[in-house]
Amino acid sequence: MPTDWLKTVGKAVRVTVESTAEVIRETAASTADAVRTTAGVGVGSIAIDVKQTDYKPGDTVAGKITLALEEATDAQRLVVRLYAVGTRTHFVKNESGKTLAQERETLYKFDLEVDGEKTYEEGAHMYEFSIRIPTDAENEAELPEAGIVGDVLKFASSLSQGIKRPTTWTLRAFLDIPWKRNLKKELEIQVAGD
Repeated sequence: MPTDWLKTVGKAVRVTVESTAEVIRETAASTADAVRTTAGVGVGSIAIDVKQTDYKPGDTVAGKITLALEEATDAQRLVVRLYAVGTRTHFVKNESGKTLAQERETLYKFDLEVDGEKTYEEGAHMYEFSIRIPTDAENEAELPEAGIVGDVLKFASSLSQGIKRPTTWTLRAFLDIPWKRNLKKELEIQVAGD
């Protein structure tokens, strides 16, 4: 009799341990899936394709964004950003006097919303875009009139003595996904005269 009782308890403990291990495995798998999705892994990919990469001020950059999603995804917007980064040179006071310092800063930024808030469907989808490169990013007449971008560019224009022309022009496409890492891709372009 005592051995039967021990066998029954042993079986119950084994079943409990196996069930607990299964629950732990399932929980770990669903947690890993949630982390991957939140980090943007497994959501899909985004690509930028343009006909050329060499431009001059005033040209229009035309191209396509390819959005390939592994599952339907709620997003706030699909954006193509054109921005230029330059180097500002200035003097900094320190213990030994003044030294020359350089800072990288955004001199131009324009966001084009290609598509708005919606559920972006699973699969590959193409979106066309075109953005005009300003004739002179430091000319106040060409700057946006209102908003953060206009204010930043007007400020940069007022400091033009210490700012070099933009050295790097970049296109960035991104899908703005709330509470998750955005899908994004960057492509450097050349703008003559910089």
